Amino acid sequence: MTILDTLFLATKSKSRLSLMRLSRIKFSLLEQYADESVCDVGLTLQQQVQQIAQQKMAAVILPTIDPNSIIFVLTADTMCQNRLGAIIGKPENRLHAHQMIKECRQGFTVSTGFCIEKKHWDGKQWTTLDHVVDVVSSQYMFDIPDKLIDYLIDTMDSMNSAGAATIEDFGMQFLHSVNGSYTNILGLPLYEIRQALCKLGFSISYLQP
Repeated sequence: MTILDTLFLATKSKSRLSLMRLSRIKFSLLEQYADESVCDVGLTLQQQVQQIAQQKMAAVILPTIDPNSIIFVLTADTMCQNRLGAIIGKPENRLHAHQMIKECRQGFTVSTGFCIEKKHWDGKQWTTLDHVVDVVSSQYMFDIPDKLIDYLIDTMDSMNSAGAATIEDFGMQFLHSVNGSYTNILGLPLYEIRQALCKLGFSISYLQP
């Protein structure tokens, strides 16, 4: 039985892709076709992101590999909650993004749910041997002047970010405070994911800088 040392990440997020590159963990991208809008709105923030991460896992397009091989697949979803308790995903339009970014001044709770599955391919079908589903929550405050919000939206990936406030790169100078995992706020809690991978028996290979 061959255990591949490449983590398969199913994501369309630029932030998650950037974080994985920074971690130097050997990985490969996969496509997934989940409809992220299909979620039980009666769930809590933490439950919603876990549910969507699992929906993404069910919709992953798995790679073609040799029979009797084992792979590890990662999916994740991130959403925010404002001080009033409203759960917030990606902005619907530019005006909505402005509103979200201004709300960040009062503080957001950010939760990332992630799902990792250890899968076996026997040449005919995939079998899930083990899995971890978890969620990490953090809080942050982001205070950017009104006159720079358009610049943030135009130069960063704000329209594809939960809460619209991209806090990396240009946005870092407006990050007032963080309580909890910084990488979780960016969309991938790297410490917790590494712990989960080790628990599942994944032998992490690091790329050279």
